[in-house]
Amino acid sequence: PVMDMSKAKVAIVTDGGLVPKGNPDKLPGGPAQSWHKYSIDGLTSMSADDWESVHRGFYANVVNQNPNYILPLNIVREMEGEGVFKDLYPWFFTTSGVGTAVAEAKRMGEEMAREMKEAGVTACILVAT
Repeated sequence: PVMDMSKAKVAIVTDGGLVPKGNPDKLPGGPAQSWHKYSIDGLTSMSADDWESVHRGFYANVVNQNPNYILPLNIVREMEGEGVFKDLYPWFFTTSGVGTAVAEAKRMGEEMAREMKEAGVTACILVAT
């Protein structure tokens, strides 16, 4: 458990398949065998002009109109500004959770967690679809 959130460094993970427009890294819409990370440094909100969901397990058009639904950066930045936690990790992690085998999910989670730990992240928000 996080004993004092006001001192926490927080990262965000989504299994909503959120990627830059055009999916330049070719994240599959499912089943996932890979994950990617993208910079949110300097961003206060996720823009439909720049981001889209490639997830095949839900109707993504709503998310594509407002990507904050699966990566609530706007709310998380408000919390950061209010001092709820100290610092937001400048990268978010993304994959498409639909139909992913348990072994693959475990491997990807361990890889993400290892990177977060090495970066001093002490708490994580998992935005699940």
